[in-house]
Amino acid sequence: MNRFFVALFLLCATTSPAAADELAFEFGQWQGHRMDQDGAFSHCAALSFPREDESLILAIGRDGQLAVAARASEWKFKEGAVLMATVTIDGDLIASQIQATASHEVRFVYADADEANEAYKAIAAGRLMSFRTPSGTASFSLSGAPQVLDALIGCVGQALAEEGGTSKPALSAGQAVRLDPTEAMVQVVNMLAAAGMSGQVYLSPSEYKDMLPDFDVAWRNPDGTLGAAALYSNARRDDLDVASTNILTGDAARCRSGSFVSGVRKSGETARSFSKELFTACEDGEDSIDAYYVMSVTRDGLFFATVTIAFASGQQEVVEEKGAALARGIEQSF
Repeated sequence: MNRFFVALFLLCATTSPAAADELAFEFGQWQGHRMDQDGAFSHCAALSFPREDESLILAIGRDGQLAVAARASEWKFKEGAVLMATVTIDGDLIASQIQATASHEVRFVYADADEANEAYKAIAAGRLMSFRTPSGTASFSLSGAPQVLDALIGCVGQALAEEGGTSKPALSAGQAVRLDPTEAMVQVVNMLAAAGMSGQVYLSPSEYKDMLPDFDVAWRNPDGTLGAAALYSNARRDDLDVASTNILTGDAARCRSGSFVSGVRKSGETARSFSKELFTACEDGEDSIDAYYVMSVTRDGLFFATVTIAFASGQQEVVEEKGAALARGIEQSF
């Protein structure tokens, strides 16, 4: 699966709230803004103001890059200066060289893709980000960071959808290897049986591939909802984050003229696997779609993803109930 974060970068446009075109979301101490530059969408930024004179900013650009900035009124830097500093999350070092983008603001950047991915995961899982600079120190709570990062991804996806842009496929082979179709079908049949689901009508590829090109098996449930599954071997835990990002941005891009909402419902970890569940909904009159995704990666590298889709508005509870059953089935079939 293709890595999502190619590198962290220094956003060209300012991430201060004064440059925000519109308020995109609010979550706890965070405010999310959609930002434009020269009349075109640039990035989405989330700002946390724990104290009047300090702020932490997380931003995701239109190409998926992540930037981190911090501001403190006591800091005094020469704009553009490269500073040796210590940036940690819960005591673990995540950056040692940062750039002063204003007299009291710093940002940092990763050039290595693996380090960028590790930083993203650290922010999502962390509790406190601390900056120790030549001009003073500041610390920021990361409470709500996982939801904020997901909201930023949704914000970017929605902005690109409004531009009529395209997105990456929900699942794409890279390091992970797609299972043989016959083996995938055996796994799906066992999974559905473990989930206690019956009465499905399996679909031929010609019946679903136009809509779900990245899925290997699809079926119609007795209640009319559509189910599908994709399986890969040689997967890693990171692939859950990659697939989640691509699903949320992809579904947002396909909801071209409707109202789109999305998010991560839950994440989990057991002795055997790591899992994530997402929902998306596109309210667009007769074309409204509710979808619920369940994904799991075993510790030995099997990636199992399912989606349940209802082609009507107000069906989120229906698809979520199916998703919960599929999640149990996936866990029990490993």
